[in-house]
Amino acid sequence: MTQHAPITWLDGAPPAALSGGTTWGMPFARGTVTQVSELSVVDARGCHVDAQTWPLATWPDGSLKWAGIALGATGNPASAYSVTSSDKQAHDGGPGSRRRTIA
Repeated sequence: MTQHAPITWLDGAPPAALSGGTTWGMPFARGTVTQVSELSVVDARGCHVDAQTWPLATWPDGSLKWAGIALGATGNPASAYSVTSSDKQAHDGGPGSRRRTIA
């Protein structure tokens, strides 16, 4: 599945700073993401952003249904973020690794 839904700020513009970071929950279609370790976050420029992710719920097939995602404090938050997923080969650094934007 390739889907693009940018994560943007409710007020349209990012806050001046995130002194305490931010968190959100994100749903996934059945079978789209098999484990939370496949998830990573990129900013509006496509640069990797350090984030914590954890499972909140799984589908009966074991794939991820909901995940919690947290970004740390920053003095310069991006205007938008995207969550990306990669298959196990990408995390292992193996050949033919694929990345896909899922939200």
